[in-house]
Amino acid sequence: MAEELESLWQKLKVTDEEEVSISLGGECTRTVNERGRNCLFMKVLSRKGIMLEVLRKNIRMLWKPNKSLQLSVIEEELFLVEFDDECDKRRVMDMRPWYYEKQLVLL
Repeated sequence: MAEELESLWQKLKVTDEEEVSISLGGECTRTVNERGRNCLFMKVLSRKGIMLEVLRKNIRMLWKPNKSLQLSVIEEELFLVEFDDECDKRRVMDMRPWYYEKQLVLL
């Protein structure tokens, strides 16, 4: 995957029109950083499809968060996990490695 990204990056061409920079205010940056602090990317190394609702239910049972968590699909077998509590995220990271249906989960 890294090689593919590097290849795509090398092919990227930006026109003068596209080169205009956008400045995000400090407040916007702080908000994004705060929200991202409690997030993880989760990749399930599986060749078969994963049913999102089943994964949500099982993750909640396995991780037993004190507060809620949200699970969003980014692409096939790649998810964004948003924790409402930083302690829940830390605990999940400390208890690695994780497996889902006998498949390794990367966090």
